[in-house]
Amino acid sequence: MNYFKQIKDYLNISRGVITSSYCRQNGIPTSYLSRLVKKGLLIRISKGLYINKHANYDEFYFSQYRFKKTIFSYETALFLLGVIDKIPHVLDISGS
Repeated sequence: MNYFKQIKDYLNISRGVITSSYCRQNGIPTSYLSRLVKKGLLIRISKGLYINKHANYDEFYFSQYRFKKTIFSYETALFLLGVIDKIPHVLDISGS
């Protein structure tokens, strides 16, 4: 089985984002992600989360991925709801 092709195909579907949990669920050794990082084809955002160079870097998505119980609040919530158009420089979050 060509693991690099599986990863490449998934990156096309997922808009350039892949996780190590996806690889484990689909029988792809996670060492292939590390190899792609060393080759410069993937960027490691945080533990278990990788993007390719064509993916959109979305801090909101990455924060929600890393901290599942996060609740965006204050100015960040207003921006996400479309109430204000000022992009927040700091993510205001609440969580348990």
